[in-house]
Amino acid sequence: MSRSEVQVFHRPPSIYGLFKPFNCRLAHKNLYNSGMNQPASGLEIHRHPNTNPVYRDIAASWRRFNDQICRVISMPSTSRTTNQYFNALFPDCASEEAMHALLAKGDLLDAGSGTTHKNPYSLFNHIPESGVGPAKIVAIDRRIAQVAGDSDGFRLRDGVTTRMMITYKDLGRILSLRAPKREMNTSNIAQGANLRNLPHGDESFRQIVSMYCYPYWISEEDSVGTFQEFDRVLQPGGQMRFCPDYTLRGTSLLSMPDIAQTVRHHYGIDVHEPKGIGGMRDSLGHSTLILTKNES
Repeated sequence: MSRSEVQVFHRPPSIYGLFKPFNCRLAHKNLYNSGMNQPASGLEIHRHPNTNPVYRDIAASWRRFNDQICRVISMPSTSRTTNQYFNALFPDCASEEAMHALLAKGDLLDAGSGTTHKNPYSLFNHIPESGVGPAKIVAIDRRIAQVAGDSDGFRLRDGVTTRMMITYKDLGRILSLRAPKREMNTSNIAQGANLRNLPHGDESFRQIVSMYCYPYWISEEDSVGTFQEFDRVLQPGGQMRFCPDYTLRGTSLLSMPDIAQTVRHHYGIDVHEPKGIGGMRDSLGHSTLILTKNES
């Protein structure tokens, strides 16, 4: 089977049955291609499967269960930590140190960042002890106040979940000598802006990441315009990283013709399945899509 062919796992009837009442409407999704629509033909997709059948089955069930829950919740939690970014968006890096070394090559755009700029344990505020890290992180969310001193437009529960995460990690500092330091990075930028109209010049970023925002919470129509903006501000050789890679309605990012055409001619495609217990916790069973822009 060539790498460009669609690969499908037939899940054994095990733990999936436990969640059947919650995910019967999405039962036809498979672990490699999360969207209801298959990727457009002609795309060469490099797949990195999880060969552990237990993790495969748990991930598929957890992913569908999470999707059903998110259908009745207006926005996901934005209290993400550096470790969650690592597990969900950087499966190609062997360690967090390798992730930071990769990010040191250029500026990073966090698209749909939520309240992560207020979380001292987030990637936005992480200051590696080695001194190696992103040149600059720009966190963009339309709900971030555009004028300093104004209140952000986040729901109350976003602030509550962020505070809960901070409290949990603070307790970890007390109980573990290996807990991360609580610091606030003043060199990064949090901006209130629309992802379809990014206030940055062409080829401004080396990495663009989005965890549980693009395209998950964005309509198919807006996804095309947003992707065009990402393509505009991404440097040649840079990468886009999405988890998950489909909209909440189940439309695969790569099934949208306008996006697929751009990807086919200008990007390499890698799809990584979640691995181990960390993947179950931090990627919620979703695969990670990495698009690497051609150098020329």
